[in-house]
Amino acid sequence: MTHKCWNTVAMLALAASTAAAQRSTPIPVDTAAMDAHLRFLESDLLEGRAPATRGGRLAAEYIAAQFQALGLEPAGANGTYFQPVALVGMTPQPTLVLGDSLAYRDQFVAWAERPEADISTTSEVVFVGYGIRAPEWQWDDYKGVDLHGKVLLMLVNDPGLVNSTVFLGKVLTYYGRWTYKLEEAARQGAAGAIMIHTAESATYPWEVVRGSWSVEQFKLDQPRSPSRRVPARRSPRSG
Repeated sequence: MTHKCWNTVAMLALAASTAAAQRSTPIPVDTAAMDAHLRFLESDLLEGRAPATRGGRLAAEYIAAQFQALGLEPAGANGTYFQPVALVGMTPQPTLVLGDSLAYRDQFVAWAERPEADISTTSEVVFVGYGIRAPEWQWDDYKGVDLHGKVLLMLVNDPGLVNSTVFLGKVLTYYGRWTYKLEEAARQGAAGAIMIHTAESATYPWEVVRGSWSVEQFKLDQPRSPSRRVPARRSPRSG
């Protein structure tokens, strides 16, 4: 299910750079004041500050008020501290069949990288190891295989997790992040990607994945793109 909305974000970077250019002396850092701002913004009263929600609007208004108190020049629309951003909210209602039908949330989560009401695929699933092409490490899980239209099954993290002599050992590189894996899957022309989650390889438990990706997701409202269609993450408890 999708819905469109407008969100406003405070123009921090441009406004701050304008003020910095106007000041000839550094501003002293007041850690107590910084902590006070953070305590308010992280309060449960702001309900998570999600886009296009009451809490999100309150947080933006609070930040704008602090900009004004600091004497920062507005750099947003119509002389304000805000920039309107068109978003699409997507609430996932996925199904996934890999031999058997898997239980959503308990065995997998899935989301779309394109703001469309319905996306589906019945493509062949191909295992691609860690799903990494890293010439500087002489590592290529794809090896020139044509994977257009396939769904790629891959491990999370990177090979250094189990072999300290490659990549940076247990230090996570960008190649091990799910964002890179989806980007590379898109470059390979894949129809979707499935990442196999374990607490050790991801460095956080399945409950984090389930809580983050089974709620409404927001994407920029932009024209249809052929890239990154149906990412999914599967719990090892799937069997």
